[in-house]
Amino acid sequence: MGCDPPPLEPRHKVTSPRILAIIADSPDVRPGQSTEIRVIAGGLTVEPEFTWYVCARAEATTTFVAQSTFGQAEPNDACFGDAGASNVRLPFTGPNALFAVPGDLLRRLEALRAVYGANISSTRLLEIARTAGLPLTIAVEMRHNDPGTDGGAPANTVVRALKRIVVLDRPELNRNPPGPSFRFGAPRDGDAGGVPMRYVRDGDDERCEPDDGSGPLVVRPGSVHELAPAPYETPWLERYFILDTFGQPAEQVETAFYSFYSTGGAYRDDRTRIPTRNTIWEAPLRLGPIQHWLIVRDGRGGTSACRYTVTVSADAGSLSRRDAASLPDVSESPLGSRPDASHVDATAFDGQ
Repeated sequence: MGCDPPPLEPRHKVTSPRILAIIADSPDVRPGQSTEIRVIAGGLTVEPEFTWYVCARAEATTTFVAQSTFGQAEPNDACFGDAGASNVRLPFTGPNALFAVPGDLLRRLEALRAVYGANISSTRLLEIARTAGLPLTIAVEMRHNDPGTDGGAPANTVVRALKRIVVLDRPELNRNPPGPSFRFGAPRDGDAGGVPMRYVRDGDDERCEPDDGSGPLVVRPGSVHELAPAPYETPWLERYFILDTFGQPAEQVETAFYSFYSTGGAYRDDRTRIPTRNTIWEAPLRLGPIQHWLIVRDGRGGTSACRYTVTVSADAGSLSRRDAASLPDVSESPLGSRPDASHVDATAFDGQ
């Protein structure tokens, strides 16, 4: 009751400008090389300004043995707050930035101590750098004057986001997952069905579109659809090493994570991971286009993403005619705030 009005929106619903992901073309970078970093943003109707930084965050370590946790801990305010004094500003103001790594970075003891601690010997620090690398944080501020669809964002609102990259001197570096591939409206029995969606990149535009060229997705109001990421992660899931609690290299295997966002409707689960990849999306009652984003992560910095549009229309065809009787209920907003309407059956809605 203390949160009403307005009701809290679910985290997947994009109603104002947000940063949904940051992608580095190479999430691991060798000394002397560079990586392009770009923002995946949603909810924008005006062009924002971006400010980019790089900083060294302290990694969580054990009392006696330094170990890389690959960003599993968040011990401070990262590149902001009191930690902002160590920021180095990058000379970029758009959604893309280029970070060039100094050739001698893995030999700079002051940089290694800033991350792994000041009470570690120089020999041990250099050994950690060779094994686990040097993690750095790319930080971005997105400043905008866009109130969003609900009018809730004041002028000069700043959205902050972080991206962790690792400087490594190895032959094999972490690669991003391939562009998202999934089926929209997949049947629950696992048979091939629905609309297969493929990833397309055209410059800075990263989108998913029907693989068969059937055109835009159109669904009926209140209809229910299953989103099924393609279960083909094995070829791109990589093995990598961390330092375990005994300070020894330990091999790990990546895990595929999926995050779902939209400007309308409701997801049953907005974050999934293998082997339970799929989720359910219920279209809203209001008509019009709904923007969606699918973000794929490998659990250690690799990311890919695409956006796509689903139009809600009373004239939708067979894509919406599915048996939703076995699906759980999902609501776009609390019952009291939904528009006055008679009961909507996803399989019988006639547009009236």
